[in-house]
Amino acid sequence: MTAWFKRNEWNFILLVAALAFVLGSQGVHQQQLAAGKMITWADAVYFSLRLFTFSYDLPGEGTPYAVLSPLLQVARFLAPAAVFYAAFKGFLFAVSQQVNVWRLRRWRGHSVVCGAGKRGRLLALNLRAEGRQVVVIERDPANEAIGELRSAGVRVIVGSATDSVCQEQARIETAALVVALTTTEESNLEVALAASRRNNGLPVVIQAHASRQFAEEFERQPPFDRIRQGVHARFFDHEAAAARLLVQEFAIELVPALALSGRSPRLLLSGDGTLLPELLSAAVVQCQYAFAGVPTLVVATTEGDRVRHRLPDQHPQLGQVAEVKLVELTTSALARLELDSLAGGAGFDLAFVACHNDVDTLSLARHLAQQEAVRAGRIVACLRPSGNVMRLLGAKQPIAGVEIRDLVELGCQADVLVHGELDRKAKVIHEDYVKTQVAAGFTEATNPVLVGWEDLPESLRQANRAQADHLPIKLRTLTVSRSPETLEALAEAEHRRWMAEKILGGWRYGEQRDNTRKRHPSLKPYVQLSEAEKQKDRDTIQTVVAIHTKADG
Repeated sequence: MTAWFKRNEWNFILLVAALAFVLGSQGVHQQQLAAGKMITWADAVYFSLRLFTFSYDLPGEGTPYAVLSPLLQVARFLAPAAVFYAAFKGFLFAVSQQVNVWRLRRWRGHSVVCGAGKRGRLLALNLRAEGRQVVVIERDPANEAIGELRSAGVRVIVGSATDSVCQEQARIETAALVVALTTTEESNLEVALAASRRNNGLPVVIQAHASRQFAEEFERQPPFDRIRQGVHARFFDHEAAAARLLVQEFAIELVPALALSGRSPRLLLSGDGTLLPELLSAAVVQCQYAFAGVPTLVVATTEGDRVRHRLPDQHPQLGQVAEVKLVELTTSALARLELDSLAGGAGFDLAFVACHNDVDTLSLARHLAQQEAVRAGRIVACLRPSGNVMRLLGAKQPIAGVEIRDLVELGCQADVLVHGELDRKAKVIHEDYVKTQVAAGFTEATNPVLVGWEDLPESLRQANRAQADHLPIKLRTLTVSRSPETLEALAEAEHRRWMAEKILGGWRYGEQRDNTRKRHPSLKPYVQLSEAEKQKDRDTIQTVVAIHTKADG
């Protein structure tokens, strides 16, 4: 009951005020008629409004009236009560805001989360659970998450995240982490730019939520292009992050079977919405296995254009890294999807289901789970979540043979946004590459990539992140075998992974490397590479072997 009242507190106050107004209008009308005086409804409305200003003289002469109407008797108490309660709550709010400002004045190294939606709420609570000082800026004072955040010890500032006053109150200039998770990409960009304008020498990590298309317009410009004076600003998309983690989680499990059989992995991606293209691109890059052929990916969707925009299906080198079959269906046909017609008798190792609506996702996943064409019985239902479906499900997995994952929880977890686990691995990979190249006699003049991590362009940092993503699959393969044949097969798989990443970035084969036109001479099958080019991939695998050996030791 208390929680309900807090959620509906202002609605309740408005209801009391409206009731006081109606009763007052009726009561004043009855009062005057009982006294034998004429009164219009306009006058009744006017004198009813005067009740909210604590005025009890009907004629306006300063003489309080004698109450003859029960309705007026009730109204003259309800009206000032509503006014008093609203004023009291406003006073408490103003005081709490000022106390927040006073307490925050000395904060340094804290975290600022802009937006208290599903993503912002989850991230703020995770950060607070780790003992961090957290400030949330939220525009909507009626947001249900505000009470929960404050109960957890999070400072909440009600206002616009792009408002300089709110930013100053949140001490954004001394924060160690700023994550912009508002509902608009433009606002997130504005917050990121504001947080990057500091000359106090304090380091900060800035994360701005934006779609891939939006990010591509700005990531080559300051402050996103390089890390300068400790300011590390970058874009992220929680669905892209979730897709990467989902593919990584389930792709590792396929390693032993594929290493022993030598066949190609077969994946089904079904549904609609923005997650499906991200799952497809993650699968093309990550599902490159030793001893296995290129992955076969069947995409059953109602939104073929969205998939084509993300994957260049007419790319001349695409077939060298993946076999992609796009099946466009109507909404009703997708709901009745029959796998036998898509699998060709071979079955699928893994199936991902991702629709706009969570109920549609669960329904389609249940339908697929009842069929025999998923060899390992691994079907993953990806929920956004909408309509609080995940809250209703809790920790339950209500559909046999179906794994349920929360995209918001995956894409906004602290390891992804805060701890920079992926960046730490990517940085080690880059540093090892620099050492190898310098030892081979290369210099920054002959290879512009031979710079520190902070000076590396964002596009190249992303390439190292993609390589780090594939590290668990390589390590899992080494648990099966460390033979020379396995190491060479891993080197070939690494080359395919690199090719897949380049192809998704719009690169094509060219006799000479041309960064402007995105042409590269190594975009060809591993067997056609020179020994020097193959050695680069072998060096990568040797680094992985060293990591694996160290872990065993």
